[in-house]
Amino acid sequence: MRVLWKIEMWCRKQAAAAILPLLLVGWLTGESSQALTTFGKSNTQPPKEVAPTAPPARPCSRQAECAGITSSSCVRTHYDSVTRCLCGDNSPPLNGQCEAQSKPRPCSRQAECAGISSSSCVRTHYDSVTRCLCGDNSPPLNGQCEAQSKLLYHVCANSDECNDGLVCGAPNITGNAQPHLRVLTPQDKICLCDTESGYREREYTCSDAEILKTSIFAIIFVTSLRKIVFY
Repeated sequence: MRVLWKIEMWCRKQAAAAILPLLLVGWLTGESSQALTTFGKSNTQPPKEVAPTAPPARPCSRQAECAGITSSSCVRTHYDSVTRCLCGDNSPPLNGQCEAQSKPRPCSRQAECAGISSSSCVRTHYDSVTRCLCGDNSPPLNGQCEAQSKLLYHVCANSDECNDGLVCGAPNITGNAQPHLRVLTPQDKICLCDTESGYREREYTCSDAEILKTSIFAIIFVTSLRKIVFY
């Protein structure tokens, strides 16, 4: 029996000695084949495009802090409560400059338009939004306004700056003042309808209906008088 046991152990050792090299060769072959499949393969995936980010706008607490940035104003946006030096379309300046903008900047007070020459924080008859507009209600270009005369609600120093049918005066901003007048301070003067000459404010424009009514009445009166005199 001892002889048979020794023969069995010898057979097991021989089998293990024969199988171990085969397992080792198989493992090495698998590793090398995987390496060969990846060797020389180029990365065909295009690089991910990174969207450019606008430079951060400078925080400010008063308009004077934006004086070094052309055509910018110290304003806040609806994103947060921080006031910053922004361009007319509320974008941050690039290299300390604001590019030509045709989109007027919304405003909530006259001081926000201080960085745009000769503009006023006004509303028009198109909608109720107050914006920094030139005297003829056109948007500023390059932070400048070319319009010489001013329409209704625009800030003025005297009546010569206002269009026909308008006078420069202090608006009534006390009590139940309309929202577009609350952007002003008690010291501001704006172009108002010349009521003494018969102009009346109607739908955020000045109407000369009173003048037309008076003219029609005068024509009828003169015509009737002529009939009485000559007949």
